[in-house]
Amino acid sequence: MWISDLREQLRARQPGVAFKLKPPDRKTLCRWIRNAWEDTASSTIIAGFRKCGLIERRKEGDEEEPTQRTVSEDADDVVNAVLHEGLLDQEVGEFSLDDDFDDVFRGVALSN
Repeated sequence: MWISDLREQLRARQPGVAFKLKPPDRKTLCRWIRNAWEDTASSTIIAGFRKCGLIERRKEGDEEEPTQRTVSEDADDVVNAVLHEGLLDQEVGEFSLDDDFDDVFRGVALSN
């Protein structure tokens, strides 16, 4: 993943020439994020959301946690709805993490 990108840039650098790492493009960055989420157990994600107060703690007698398959199906449904409604930007411009970082998550990060 990202470490391979860093190694590739370091191998390609020329001795004696100022070196500056190039940031990944949006597609690559999104792929890294998607892979990280896919490699994380859904129970870990749910526990993290609970700890941040983004979802309620489970009470005795509540349904079991959603399975990875259910979570994936739900995500597919959301993506399909967004595509069907034409809510997806067709042009991807420049972005920064500050612009794309949701205020809720910024607040959670600052409070911890």
